[in-house]
Amino acid sequence: MKIDELKFVRLNQPGQFDLIPPKLLEQVKGNSLDDTERLREFGRMVIINPLAFIYVLVDPTSKIQGLLWFELSIMSATFHIRLLSLDKKYQDKKVKPGSDNIMSRAVKFVAGLRPSIEKRYNFKTKPVILAESTRPRYCEKYLKAKRCKSVSIEIPIGDDNGTG
Repeated sequence: MKIDELKFVRLNQPGQFDLIPPKLLEQVKGNSLDDTERLREFGRMVIINPLAFIYVLVDPTSKIQGLLWFELSIMSATFHIRLLSLDKKYQDKKVKPGSDNIMSRAVKFVAGLRPSIEKRYNFKTKPVILAESTRPRYCEKYLKAKRCKSVSIEIPIGDDNGTG
């Protein structure tokens, strides 16, 4: 199975979210069962958000093999990849720098949409794409990514830190 035979197709109707195979949501690293269920529950709302873009990757038989969800972030003036998942049979285990892998394809795809989205919203974005990763070293090595100055943090809500 070759990744270059897959095409990006945008989903833009709420009911289309149900076409996404559950395994594409379940296999995302860092996702828990609760996260997957929540995404299934609210995916129909995400899909109609005009600043959210949900694409599936389909094979030549139109079977869904992957998922890309990115958003236009007004605050940071960037595109932000929220979720990227690909059926395991299309994942390359021996990725080399410059090779055609799912993350590089997604970045190129989003970058290619940038001019038309900027024109549609009359909004200029920075020439970067943000993404969370459980594999930052991989992204640095194969995508020439760099870590942001700001980092995501988790602040617990409760009495022990004055937030409860």
